[in-house]
Amino acid sequence: ILASAVVGNNISVTPGYANLDRDGMDYGINYGLVGYEVNASGSWTVTKPSWILMSRTSGSAGTTLVSISGLMNKLSSPRSGTIVFTCGTATATVYVEQDGAMI
Repeated sequence: ILASAVVGNNISVTPGYANLDRDGMDYGINYGLVGYEVNASGSWTVTKPSWILMSRTSGSAGTTLVSISGLMNKLSSPRSGTIVFTCGTATATVYVEQDGAMI
């Protein structure tokens, strides 16, 4: 008898990097409409800086598309942050960088 089971929690997010312009839009192919694919074995939540905006910050098992943008960066220096997706004890991280304002 063969049997298979998912042991523990699993989560993955692709791609794992977001590059935002100073206005908070993603530099992806569709300029601001890039989907990040979250694959999770159970319910998931997100921890992130307040300047990062997301279409969803929680979900359930399966595949979910999430978009990422940010508030306008009014500082001249770039900023960076991380989005941590958590499913049980498993985590996946997306690294976000945003350009600084032009002065």
